[in-house]
Amino acid sequence: MNARDWLIGFDQPDWFPATPLQAEDLARASALRFGGEATNYLPLHQWFLATGAWTSGHDHLAFHHHAFGVFEAEARFGPAINVDAERAGPTRVVAERHVQEVLGRVPPATEFLRRIKGERWMLQATSPRRLELD
Repeated sequence: MNARDWLIGFDQPDWFPATPLQAEDLARASALRFGGEATNYLPLHQWFLATGAWTSGHDHLAFHHHAFGVFEAEARFGPAINVDAERAGPTRVVAERHVQEVLGRVPPATEFLRRIKGERWMLQATSPRRLELD
């Protein structure tokens, strides 16, 4: 059992992008908007899009591209992203901007959960690491 199993029968929203942006492009846009270099923002954008390796297609956006994913990003990267030696930008704002750029808005996680087809095996308790979600 792995992450892609959770998305079997996923009802992909019609507002999902045809082609998601690349992490490097998003990092350059963040640098222009918030200051600093693209390399300051690249790890955050790569984390959001790393789920692309978990599934085929764009269903993987359901794993991090929502309001809870923004808070998860802040927990993983800390409250601020260092822009230079004297300045830092709020991780939450950069993460929200990422999701807005990719999806056009920041949906609640429940919007994706409602689109997952429930299966009996999903009732079994298991760890995020075992599902390759960590």
